[in-house]
Amino acid sequence: MNDRQSWMGAFSEVLGKFSKKTHEFETMSLAGTLPVSESWSEKEIEEQKPVTRYIRNILKNYSENIDESGTYDHISGNIKHLRTDFKAKIRTEDLDAIIQELHPTPAVCGMPKEFCKESIQKLEKFPRELYAGYIKIETEDTVHYFVNLRCAKLYQNAVHVFVGGGITAQSNPEKEWTETELKSEAVVKNLVVL
Repeated sequence: MNDRQSWMGAFSEVLGKFSKKTHEFETMSLAGTLPVSESWSEKEIEEQKPVTRYIRNILKNYSENIDESGTYDHISGNIKHLRTDFKAKIRTEDLDAIIQELHPTPAVCGMPKEFCKESIQKLEKFPRELYAGYIKIETEDTVHYFVNLRCAKLYQNAVHVFVGGGITAQSNPEKEWTETELKSEAVVKNLVVL
């Protein structure tokens, strides 16, 4: 970012991937987190469902044919998430609008979206900075959008790690804290101390 600080990330969530040649748009519903060895509970299953519904409803506004996978385990290092994939043919001129509608998904922001965004801004005691935003990478053939989760702001002699958890009515604060610690390992394990 500048000569005194920079950012790094360990991305699991693809907000969007668009093929300029085929006009195929891909995205995913990714929510619910557990250590790889644990079994899913109703809490994680219910955490992922509104994200899937939210994405499906947005894509219906832009494409008549949406291919939706079943929900499956997405392994990311020491943890796993519930994941559902979506594919749809879209018009190039709709890409920016779709990304703006999708982001932030309920996995990052909650539902209802505007109420939760306002509440987060009022209640959180620290600035999110680039955390939970998205990064766009465009090549000749594709445009990728990655949600900036599990990231870190790097300083000359320090690191500030950003992670979060999906809070629902069924959440257990101790388990949520453990989840954030597990997520932070995805970033911390890639740091080298010289």
